[in-house]
Amino acid sequence: PTISFIANLDSPCIPDIRLLVGRENPTIVNVHQGLLCKISQYFRNAFKEEWCSQREDPHALDLHDESLETVKAYVNWLYSGKMPLAYYRPAAGTSYEIVAQEAEKKYMILAAAYVFGNKILDVAFKNAIIDGFVATNIGCQWSPGPESASIIYNGTCPGSSARRLLSDFVAYNAWNDSHLEIGWMSMIDG
Repeated sequence: PTISFIANLDSPCIPDIRLLVGRENPTIVNVHQGLLCKISQYFRNAFKEEWCSQREDPHALDLHDESLETVKAYVNWLYSGKMPLAYYRPAAGTSYEIVAQEAEKKYMILAAAYVFGNKILDVAFKNAIIDGFVATNIGCQWSPGPESASIIYNGTCPGSSARRLLSDFVAYNAWNDSHLEIGWMSMIDG
């Protein structure tokens, strides 16, 4: 399958770069090279002549390790300046367990997007993801859980903004929730 993002850009040209996303039957995401390279040092380097000449197709870039959801979110953000992710806001009376599960799903998507932004060296995108973490936290009154924390800690270096934010969430929201079925205390060994 092929996905194209059409935007109101200075140039009416069609997208000239193909991002190949996924391992099995990769999806092609069409995007403008100028837009990719304007913000991301990773893409500027990837499309330098010395690297393009080594690829079978100089207008295609293999992102087989990335999820389609993450790359689509990034490209959508490039063209619109907005995150296409819906932040979780539970209905009144929703159980802690459901809030934790649903919030963690959103946090995992945000964590993967942050790690992708880190990989492609796009600070503005990473900042938008941090804003998404904060909006989700405010909306659901629940902090990221162990799975999203693992994604962040496995995909970033010590001192990253996302790691500091996760620490801040835990420090701010820490309380003895051991009487609940699910909470921070249930995730700490010992």
